[in-house]
Amino acid sequence: TRLQKLVNDFRDRGSNNFHRKYADNLDRSRSILCQETPTAPPDPTAYAMEVLFEHHSQLSAKFHESITAVEGALSPTSHTENALKNAGLWPRVTPNFIFSHMASVSGRRLCNAWRMALVRLSQILLQLQRSRRMLVFAAKNNWVEFIKELENGECEGFHPELYPDWLLIQIESQFLARPVQMKVALEMMSPSTGRNTSLQLNMGEGKSYVIVPLVAAALSDSRKLVRVIVLKSLSAQMFQLLVERPSGLAQRRIFYVPFSRSLSVDSSKVQMYRDLMQECMDTRGILLVQPDHIMSFELMAVDSQLPPRTWTVDRPLSPRTEVADAMLQAQLWLDSHTRDILDESDEILHVRYQLVYTVGLQRSLQGHPERWTTTQQVLTLVAKHAAQVKRKFPSDSEISESIHDHGIFPFIRILHPAVGAELVQWIAQDVTSGALENLSFDQASLKVKQAVRQFIATEKISNDCIRLVEGHYKGSTVWHSLLVLRGLLACGTLVYALKERRFRVDYGLSPKRTMLAVPFRAKDMPSLRAEFGHPDVAVTLTCLSYYYTGLTQVQLLLCFELLLKQDNPTFEYESWVLGLHSVPGSLRHFSGINTESAEQVVVLQHLFAFNKAVIDFYLSRVVFPKEAKAFTDRLTCSGWDLAQEKTHLTTGFSGTNDNRYLLPSSIVQHDLDYQRSTNARVLSFLLRPENNCYRLLPPGQKVQGFISALIAEKPEVRVLLDVGAQMLELKNQELAEAWLRAKRDAEAAVFVNDDDELAVVSRDGTVKPLVSSPFSQQLDQCIVYLDDAHTRGTDVKLPSSFRAAVTLGPKVTKDRLTQGCMRMRKLGNGHSVVFFAPIEVDRSIRLAAKKVDADGIDVADILHWAMLETCADIQMRASHWIQQGSDYKMRHSAWAQFSPTLPTSISILKTAWLQPDERTLEEMYAPRHSPQLTNACDPDIQRKCEELGVLSASERSLDEEQEREVIHEVEREPQVQRPPRVQAATHVLHADVRRFIWAGQIPVGSPGFIQALSSLVNTTVTFPECDQWAKNLLVTQDFARTVSSVHQADEYLRPVSWVVSNNIGHSPVLVIMSPDEVNTLLPAMRRSNAVHLSIYTPRTTKTMQTCDDLQLYSVPSTPQLTSLELICQLNLFAGQLYFSNYEMYLRTCIFLGLNGPDLGDEDLVVDSDGFIREENRPAARTSCSFKRSQLLPLKELFGLRRKGMRYLPTHLGKMLNGRILTEED
Repeated sequence: TRLQKLVNDFRDRGSNNFHRKYADNLDRSRSILCQETPTAPPDPTAYAMEVLFEHHSQLSAKFHESITAVEGALSPTSHTENALKNAGLWPRVTPNFIFSHMASVSGRRLCNAWRMALVRLSQILLQLQRSRRMLVFAAKNNWVEFIKELENGECEGFHPELYPDWLLIQIESQFLARPVQMKVALEMMSPSTGRNTSLQLNMGEGKSYVIVPLVAAALSDSRKLVRVIVLKSLSAQMFQLLVERPSGLAQRRIFYVPFSRSLSVDSSKVQMYRDLMQECMDTRGILLVQPDHIMSFELMAVDSQLPPRTWTVDRPLSPRTEVADAMLQAQLWLDSHTRDILDESDEILHVRYQLVYTVGLQRSLQGHPERWTTTQQVLTLVAKHAAQVKRKFPSDSEISESIHDHGIFPFIRILHPAVGAELVQWIAQDVTSGALENLSFDQASLKVKQAVRQFIATEKISNDCIRLVEGHYKGSTVWHSLLVLRGLLACGTLVYALKERRFRVDYGLSPKRTMLAVPFRAKDMPSLRAEFGHPDVAVTLTCLSYYYTGLTQVQLLLCFELLLKQDNPTFEYESWVLGLHSVPGSLRHFSGINTESAEQVVVLQHLFAFNKAVIDFYLSRVVFPKEAKAFTDRLTCSGWDLAQEKTHLTTGFSGTNDNRYLLPSSIVQHDLDYQRSTNARVLSFLLRPENNCYRLLPPGQKVQGFISALIAEKPEVRVLLDVGAQMLELKNQELAEAWLRAKRDAEAAVFVNDDDELAVVSRDGTVKPLVSSPFSQQLDQCIVYLDDAHTRGTDVKLPSSFRAAVTLGPKVTKDRLTQGCMRMRKLGNGHSVVFFAPIEVDRSIRLAAKKVDADGIDVADILHWAMLETCADIQMRASHWIQQGSDYKMRHSAWAQFSPTLPTSISILKTAWLQPDERTLEEMYAPRHSPQLTNACDPDIQRKCEELGVLSASERSLDEEQEREVIHEVEREPQVQRPPRVQAATHVLHADVRRFIWAGQIPVGSPGFIQALSSLVNTTVTFPECDQWAKNLLVTQDFARTVSSVHQADEYLRPVSWVVSNNIGHSPVLVIMSPDEVNTLLPAMRRSNAVHLSIYTPRTTKTMQTCDDLQLYSVPSTPQLTSLELICQLNLFAGQLYFSNYEMYLRTCIFLGLNGPDLGDEDLVVDSDGFIREENRPAARTSCSFKRSQLLPLKELFGLRRKGMRYLPTHLGKMLNGRILTEED
């Protein structure tokens, strides 16, 4: 009745057709459960110990009689044989010796009589083992297990003559397979659907422990290679299980051959791999693999077939390598010989798992370094508003007390979408008010500012707003930054990181692998190779990870080392200590820092380890320049490739089947008639009265407080199932030890260690594997803790009376919840659970159940909420499933038609498999109409769209909005990235340069001199109106030429150090010379009356004296003053960051046609960067000859001059980003 009400309520409250479809499927399972006629369990009191002893004695005698008969038949009969026996050379006949001849791999062909005799003997032994177990259960009053054994009487459901190995496996492991397990095993071996099939079998029914060994042993017949595919977290447990069971009396060899891109593969190693697979098949062995092993080999096989990136279909193919041929043949052999068994198939085939091989060269993210500096500045605004969020939304946010510690980024989690929406609007208002260093809207009108605010804060905006923003900013220096802001705010990246991702549960740092944040499989468990697919999600979560973790001492010392190399370390250090009252006076100035002092280093660590400014410095100088890169292309595999149709079928099973909606179309969910009630049965167990217990976790409660609450529970709690990943303060062993110290009546604590193995820690602190510990037989004296990653697939045989605490967390689906609860295998039959939920989950449950705070929470309310989370999760991932399916069908078609000798076939393969790894900011964030699902033309995919109610999806939702569990096997570049080594150019002193020194004049068209901007021809900087710059600001050819070959000269720009001016004629000339030229011509300059040599260096710090008056070390002395416009252009070309005076700033604004303070409050039409177009110029700017803004190429030039060092706070940094300076600046 309670289950009927739960289903009906869910159907009635369903907000869409899929909710109702989900309820209908659950209702069908409930109906089947109701139709099952419950059989009254036998009365155990009828089986007195005397009866059981008698039964055991009869079977023991029967077995002894049978084994004696066999031994007699094998005993010596002749004098010769007796002589061999007396000499100790006659084979010793033991049960193991006898049964080993039954094994299908023994190579001995027994006659029918012997085979039947040994089968009968093994059946008697199985009954004898069963009688022994029943005696033990009865002696311990464990009537639940006793009745299970009693009901499982004979070896039913299969022909023992056909599968003798099944008898041997049961004898070896001392269990008797139940009829339902035999039926599922036979269906796994030969599905009635005739297709790839996934089955459901209730948790605790022996899927891994019974069915997998039986099926694998039966299928491995030397004609096909049997692979058991398991999740990484369950791999160690499955390997141990296969070693214990099929490799005993059945004598099956267990193979484990990991494969990944990190292996250096040549043709001999490929052949070795192929030979191992052949050996495994020939010897009827069983291969244990993980999903990424299979997909990695397939991707490497495809990668080896692809031609070089420069190849085109009209060019002849280069000779194929031996590795390519070997990989191709090996993959084709695997496709035709493998027979796969999927354990926990719903998880293995989940849409979040992909394997990505990156191809090509690494390159920095588009829009770098603003791509990450903008994110850092936005997070500064988040910290600024943290107190306001906590004050306005106290129950819809989690914010640490560190909001009052200046300089430290507080821990922030958003619990409600309304909070995120409000925060986005606050930040957007700050941005348009000029809160970001690299974005200025000083030049924009109120209407444009409002449009910009809407553009960066709202995903769906009007076409008028789009046109207005694009008209003002597209193609300008700030366009990329606006798109990054739109991605962070309007497209939800920021709110996603603060709301959907939990630090140390969903993401965190894995320093041994990468400096970026990585996805976590569970609490404190970084995935081995996974990375975030969305670049801005990766950048944001990396920032948050370092803010929450802090810098290590090594990282902090590296910051000070890099600080010393800055042009203005004092200025940067001042930003670190700004507003920090805890900094002692001796350390307030950079001159007081001494990293050689061990005592001071400790103080610096305390002051700056969590300082946001210092962490941002480290991230922008060390982490992001090295790690925030994309590759040109990628190759991808997914669950669709694991479930592809091959020569032999693929079958799998799981305890839950919610993922059936998102299974690849090549595999079907087929639940046997007697298993269709599984979903309803599990829910009915949970709805029993003993499980109707719910506790709210107080906000901010520490782990110690939670442990105290566990100990206070009545009946007592002995098991903690952390399904919701709430135990974040302590690692698994630490939590187990803390609970053990508080739980006085427990002798040991069981937990899962870092190697995914069950371990036990005793009161004296000794830690041992559970399998080899005496506590494995004394679990009644233990407490058990399973973290969220191991509440699926982990089996611990718990005593009947145990009660478990189950934590709930955000996005816990019905699948995860029931998998976790069913670790209590006797749920509904002795085991029970109590639920614990944090405040955010409590609020979600009440919202789903339509209950107020004063109402009590029922277990039905928890299940209703979990079912809603399940439907939301399925529908959210549907678009990703569609994209994966479409990609797979295209890839599979190309692979099926592939021929290595046909150029067109290779071209088709390349087109189908090779995808761009990085999308541009325009593609990701530029506003556009939501596209229809153009890939839904495939009938299977179209049908799924209609079933799930997915009618359209944006491209972003396919991969980018959510974290992708993409296993990125990246070939990373060396840590130290230096420019490629090239040969320096030979210095050449042109005759015209020598003549200029004597005469002060330059011949018309002289090749020895070129216009200053023309010297940038071999760089990435392009000035569109180069001819409008001064013709009398020149450089010599020797100055311009730094390397011998025509090379991309971005890394080899020569700094401006020596300027020679003439004093002949009305138009002065400035010539920038190389140090070699000056060194050679210095004696001539001393004697010349026509020119003057001056030392020049651009002013890059505020404290530097200006050199642009050309008065520093003049030869000869007192040169004539040069025009301000020429000096202005010299400063811009050299990369000067600070103006010498206010007049020079105004002169620069006039030259570049920029809005400035001298124009006052005139009603001007100004571009976003401050440039005034020709038709809108006032009289004070008519001398400007530029038709287009020069700020974008100037920004690129300054970027090259600065070599990645920031300059935003400087005069030129502000001007190039559209800000108007004042005299105070």
